[in-house]
Amino acid sequence: AFSSDRDRWHYLTHALQSSPTIFWGYRLEDAGVLEALYPFTTGKRERKTAWIVLKDAEPASIEYFRAIGLNIISADTESLLRYIESLDIIPKHPEKVAFDTKAMFPEFNVPASIEVPSRPLVRFYTGEPPIWSDIFSGRIYKTKYYGKIENEILGGHNVIVTGLTASGKTTLMMQLAAGVSFSGHKLVCLDMTKEKADFIVRRLGGDKAIIFVDNFANDIDAFNILIKLSNIRLVVFERDYNYEIVSHKIDKQNCQRVDITILDGKDIQEIFSKIPTEVRNSVLSPSVEDTTSPSLFELIQMNTTFPKLRERFLEVIKQLDSSKPILLDILIMLSYVHSCRTPVSFGMLMSFLRNITSEYSEIYQLLNELGQMVIDYNGATITIDDNQDYFIPRSILVAEAIMGQVPSRILKRVITTFHNEVSPYRIFRYDVFRMKAYDSGLMSRAFPDWSEGYKFYETAYGIDHSAYLKQQGALYLAKMQRYHEAFIWIDEALLQTKHKVFSICNSHAIILFKANIDKEISNPIVKETLDHSMRILSECYDTDQRKLYHALVFGDQALKYYEKFRDEQAQCYLQTALKWLFEEEKKGFRKQDIQRLLKTIKRTLSIA
Repeated sequence: AFSSDRDRWHYLTHALQSSPTIFWGYRLEDAGVLEALYPFTTGKRERKTAWIVLKDAEPASIEYFRAIGLNIISADTESLLRYIESLDIIPKHPEKVAFDTKAMFPEFNVPASIEVPSRPLVRFYTGEPPIWSDIFSGRIYKTKYYGKIENEILGGHNVIVTGLTASGKTTLMMQLAAGVSFSGHKLVCLDMTKEKADFIVRRLGGDKAIIFVDNFANDIDAFNILIKLSNIRLVVFERDYNYEIVSHKIDKQNCQRVDITILDGKDIQEIFSKIPTEVRNSVLSPSVEDTTSPSLFELIQMNTTFPKLRERFLEVIKQLDSSKPILLDILIMLSYVHSCRTPVSFGMLMSFLRNITSEYSEIYQLLNELGQMVIDYNGATITIDDNQDYFIPRSILVAEAIMGQVPSRILKRVITTFHNEVSPYRIFRYDVFRMKAYDSGLMSRAFPDWSEGYKFYETAYGIDHSAYLKQQGALYLAKMQRYHEAFIWIDEALLQTKHKVFSICNSHAIILFKANIDKEISNPIVKETLDHSMRILSECYDTDQRKLYHALVFGDQALKYYEKFRDEQAQCYLQTALKWLFEEEKKGFRKQDIQRLLKTIKRTLSIA
């Protein structure tokens, strides 16, 4: 047919682009069919999801078929037929969506491609967040995780998707929302709240829906409301460390977790090839043989001719600091609040700038001077105060690039002014904001003088009497090597939570260990205290659901303990760490952190 009836070949390519396909009982050895599978010979148009049925296939064959974009079904003919027979493919009473999704859920509706404004795709590759026209263009590569998550969805599972910062979670969420076939409502929510969840449930009234949620850890109550309903399928996205913090609160029934951080060689090569040629480097960096895999946007940043985000905004910071510092303070304040996952209201700006101006027109003029670095925030319209405007930096990548480059003296000035002038009552979703707002790592940059940082945390605790704030203050003091003060604060946090919050117990163990690991071993109290720290971590690992978090800390401390004592107890700790880390590695998450520790521990034990 390929040689004698070319139109039949075009018909095949069209069918592959319009319908999901199963290759069954066919080895894909014909040149015409193979050519039909490659996008470059079909006008670079994407095909629908495709599977191939393999029986007793060799690993090399599996890798080959995956490389040409096919999902693998391992089965013989009889078992696959029985599986298909068990499926309720055609319901006795076909369900129909009672109303138009766009009319029922205008805020959460997935738009049609003809409805969305377009922009040059190059703006996506310079670090701006994806918009629907980018997704519909088909020119952003779908990584291997697209097919993996799509299979989970089609298999009837809820999916929790995690990854590091800038690993492409939001992009993947939008690709799935636009591409996955579903006979019901498809909804996308960037910041789910309990109120929104209740609203959606009432409005659905039992209709089927698949809901894609970004930053789902902002409100676990909303997740737990939706996960219990049989008519709703959830696909939620979150940074891996935020997920670890809240994972013990999650109802994980019928849930599959997929971490998308690690890109394989094919993903890296394909992402590189999709970067527009006018901004793409001539040679791929890093090469696909490199052991450390970059995240999606790290890969893009390394392979474009634009200055890197951090470099660009370091220059912006220098220019504003010398020309108009108040603009710099506003930009950093917006970035600080946005990195804490909440927008800045006009009321917050008024409070922040009260010692500069009280004229709203002057504040709008200052925002206008920042140009495209600041945009209006239009989300969360169900629960947000519609009587005032809200603002955010252009993207979370921009916010974090700015926060990563701001000098300590300026960061201290902005943080101090913000917390002195802006009441928590003004901050939209303060419960979300404070999860990151008092982070010890950030404050160690803002307050290199421990006495100033100590005063900051004391003042903050006077307003927000949370054990979490005490915990962050203790971790900050430990970073500053003020262990006496750190012990007092972490003990107070332990008492406040009645020793029931494992993350605080973990912090207590870390501080205890750091305070004593460098002391003379001639004092028997030193070893006793270090052993106590290891026991605390063991109890956390045995009792808490966030086992990876505790296993990593335990492994790191076990290595330091061995360097100190090199005795039988030290080897026992290393063996325990090895066992736990192997167990976590099997789950497939954060492999780089686990493999780094495993490699060091195995080498240490081989020498012992």
